[in-house]
Amino acid sequence: MSKNKKKKKQQMLTDKGFQLFYGNLSTRRQLIRNIWMEVIGLVIFAVAWIRGSMNQNLLLLLLVVFTASQAYQIGRNWLAWNEEKEKLEKQRKEQERLEKLKEQGKM
Repeated sequence: MSKNKKKKKQQMLTDKGFQLFYGNLSTRRQLIRNIWMEVIGLVIFAVAWIRGSMNQNLLLLLLVVFTASQAYQIGRNWLAWNEEKEKLEKQRKEQERLEKLKEQGKM
């Protein structure tokens, strides 16, 4: 993907408000959504375990697969979000440095 397309897509991502599609969320919102889904999923598995509505071995297998996939997604989104934060912080510091130079008349 070219730099312009990537930048344009980044600007289109939703960080506030309702968004129907997961792919249109910012990495921060994806992380929050994945954490919520993990909690909700664990509650559903706990209820199914207590009620005994499913074969226990199958339920344990599904629990392991669900938890592993959610852990992977949370870790991936956490790393991407931290990378984004660091990048924005560097841009902000560079902008402040340039503004100071302009004020001092060096540019």
